[in-house]
Amino acid sequence: MSATFVRFPILWKVILAVSAIVVLTGALITSAVIFQMRPVLIETEQETLVVEAEIQRARIERAMTVIGQQITDVVTSTHFLDYALQHEERDLSALFLRNEEVFRRAAFIGSDFRETLAYAYGLEVLGEDRSDEEVVLDAAWQPNAVAWGEVPVGDEGIRYLAAAMAQISFFDEFIGVGYFWIPFEKVFEADRLLIRDDRLSHALISPDGTVLYASRCFEEQNVERLTRSTVRSLAAFLAGADGIGLGEVELCGGPGFASVTAIPALNWYNVVFISKADLFKPIDDFVVSLVALLGVVLAAAILASWVIVRHSLRPIRDLTAASETLAKGTYPDPIPVATGDEFGQLAHSFNEMTDRLQTTQTSLNDALVRAENANQAKSEFLATMSHELRTPLNAILGFSEMLRSQMFGPLGSERYKDYSNDIHASGHHLLSLVDDVLDIARIEAGKRELHPSSVAVADLLKSCVRSFEKTAEEKGITLSLSLEDDLPPLMADERALMQIVQNLVVNAIKFTQENGTIRISAEAADDYETILVQDDGIGMARDDIARVTEPFSQLNTNPYLAQDGMGLGLSIVKSLVDCHHGFLDIASELGEGTRIAVHLPINPAAGSQTAAS
Repeated sequence: MSATFVRFPILWKVILAVSAIVVLTGALITSAVIFQMRPVLIETEQETLVVEAEIQRARIERAMTVIGQQITDVVTSTHFLDYALQHEERDLSALFLRNEEVFRRAAFIGSDFRETLAYAYGLEVLGEDRSDEEVVLDAAWQPNAVAWGEVPVGDEGIRYLAAAMAQISFFDEFIGVGYFWIPFEKVFEADRLLIRDDRLSHALISPDGTVLYASRCFEEQNVERLTRSTVRSLAAFLAGADGIGLGEVELCGGPGFASVTAIPALNWYNVVFISKADLFKPIDDFVVSLVALLGVVLAAAILASWVIVRHSLRPIRDLTAASETLAKGTYPDPIPVATGDEFGQLAHSFNEMTDRLQTTQTSLNDALVRAENANQAKSEFLATMSHELRTPLNAILGFSEMLRSQMFGPLGSERYKDYSNDIHASGHHLLSLVDDVLDIARIEAGKRELHPSSVAVADLLKSCVRSFEKTAEEKGITLSLSLEDDLPPLMADERALMQIVQNLVVNAIKFTQENGTIRISAEAADDYETILVQDDGIGMARDDIARVTEPFSQLNTNPYLAQDGMGLGLSIVKSLVDCHHGFLDIASELGEGTRIAVHLPINPAAGSQTAAS
């Protein structure tokens, strides 16, 4: 293209420039307003948090003072003292009943710190040992004062506040302790109405992070416990502060600001919190309004631009549709664009590119068909030739066997017998090579039929080992078999499975030197049965493992170590394993031997299958 700038109409440029100026101006105004409002808003809300936290603390302490006075009245009453000295249960029961609305449970604990009488919707003598409860011990050590303790959770998930006060006789002797459970709601029954601002949330937090009371975001998100780091942050706000702390913290799943006051009697944290999202809601509302206004302006500008440039956009739409069609694998019709500008040049180039792609694709398809036909012809030729070679080979093997056995009388010289043995061995070796070629040809041609049946792997491996024991002994190789107990039967083609094992064992014997060891084993795990053939022979390089299963692949070029064969054994093994829906795992190092594991599914899809390369 001769130019890099598309010649759009001047009016469109003007509209776009004005729209850009309006958007930039609005963005600058918004940034300035937010920059000015944020510090002021944060300072105002922090003052509100401090005030609300003080109000909450005062309300809680006042409620505790009122309940503490009721506890004092009960413990210092004549009835309570009479029970402590004379155990007159009736009078004490009436005293508890009068205060039932406040005390869900009340009890007298003697000087031995055991409950002698407990009232909870009725009298009961429990005899429970309370010597390990901190609130009871605190009350015993500070007479004439109410001790407040941890909050146990009672029946039906109701939380209680524990309180206790010591009973002292007229002679200043310690008699016992009055022990009370006050429902949490009696202390904080009006607390939900204290904060009118619905953006503020309130919670009481114990030193271990337990949320004892919650409203708004704490309650909505069911926050039951704060993390240790959050509790440490709340405690840090109070460090060095005069009874109230203020700081930034993450609560209710998001960051915000919290005002913290302490409840000394209970060592609790009284927290009033506002999230940043709620804090900056007025600013956000302003931004939304401004964005809406800018959106209206932009919509008007875009509408005007669309009307003006609709004609110019049509070529782009045609190019886009043609590109999508090409991406789906279909060649589009030529794009009829004749605008005389850069769009026209682009469309012309696109049409030329499509024509070249279509021509190239056609050539590649033709070449692929020719290659497939040639490969098919090769496989059929190999299958035919292998079959034709078997007939004379069988005759050679038969006649050489007759000569070896001297069926019709002595041959004369002993050397004739040796020659007949060599002829028979060479013919047998050539027949095995022809069988391998025939197998690989059938597999590649898709004519190798498999007939799965239930195969006892243990019996098959034992039979295979017996057939190779003599060959291994002649080379001085130890052949061992290890089988897992209770191997399940394998659903596979028995002839193909025997061929897989035999090919692996033959390879191992070929490449294992004298005094070497070949280990054959089988095990079942995770719906697969694994047959393992491992030797300590010459091994192979890691880079050669990937191509060792290719047909006619022979990796050993050392004339002193090279073995008979055409490099088809592992190729046939891999093809047969693949059609059983299994896989091979080959590991080897030069000079350290080879380990080949065949993994076959125990119960693959039933039915006849065809082996395909």
